[in-house]
Order: sequence, then C-alpha cells, then structure tokens
Amino acid sequence: MVVARDEHTATLLSNGTVLIAGGVDFVGPDIPLKEEIYDPHTRQFHAISGMISPRLGHAAVTLQDGRVLLVGGVRAANANSEIYDPSSSTFTSLASISGERYELGAVLLANGRVLAVGGTRSGVAIASAEIFNPATGGSEA
Repeated sequence: MVVARDEHTATLLSNGTVLIAGGVDFVGPDIPLKEEIYDPHTRQFHAISGMISPRLGHAAVTLQDGRVLLVGGVRAANANSEIYDPSSSTFTSLASISGERYELGAVLLANGRVLAVGGTRSGVAIASAEIFNPATGGSEA
C-alpha cells in the first residue's frame, strides 16, 4: 500500500480495481487518510485524491450504477456522505446521515437504496437504522 492503514474500507470496482478509502496511519501518528486504488493486474497501489472528508470506521457500498457510497465514520465533516465515481475518479459530497455513525453496517437494497444499521456514537451503541437514497443524496425515515 502507499500508506499502511487501519479502519479503512476496500471496495471492488467494476473495472477490477479496488478503492481503498479512509482509515488512519497504522504505524504513525493518528492521522486520517484519504484514498488509493489497487490494481490487481499490475499488483500496484496508486494514491489518488479528491475524497471530501477523511474518515475511519465508515461503510462503503457499491451502488447499482458502479459508483461507491461512503457513509458514516468518524472525522467525516458533519457526518456527510460522499460518492466515488470510478469512471471520472471524482468524489461528490452528499447530505449528512442522521448524526455520526462509527463502525456501522450498510447494505445495498434491491431498490437501489442503502440501509445503514447500528454502529456507535460517542462510545454508545446505536440501536437504529436509516435508509439512504443515493438518487436524492439524503436519508429517509
């Protein structure tokens, strides 16, 4: 890897590469990290840039159109979410989920929405879930 890290996500992209997003420097100071791409064909890691908020303990979900939703985590500004578009290598900021969720679970639903479940906030377990709609960029009750 370009930088050793912990508490990141690794998400397979439709072109066979892997988006490695967020986390903290595993061997150095507690510095939040952004992103890199791993190409299994060349066995190389490449630093990329553009992630809006450094984050750790977040969830990453591949959407039906191949983009990747990054949701939750700590250090994400205002608990925002963002979408990575591998076709343009760009990140777009989305609306916040309802408060910070760290170490949450997230899954793509058949209708294209994402279910975010549980996690912790300020060291307290969260016993709730919410639906995130990538089409509108916001959460639904």
